[in-house]
Amino acid sequence: MTREKIQERLNLYYAAEAAILAGAQGYEIDGEIFTYADLKVITRQINILLHQLSAAQSGTGGIRRHRVVL
Repeated sequence: MTREKIQERLNLYYAAEAAILAGAQGYEIDGEIFTYADLKVITRQINILLHQLSAAQSGTGGIRRHRVVL
């Protein structure tokens, strides 16, 4: 996923979080409806997207493997 797409999705999740915290009963993203009870899911997705954005900006693929030979 490109940085722009990750940022776009991150903005949607921030908007959902803000709306629900402000008292909205629910919020819809890509056809999926989230409610206050789903705030934990929204927060988890924000953290995942932040990690992906950081990896995309630093040019790393995220998870790196290292082989140690003893």
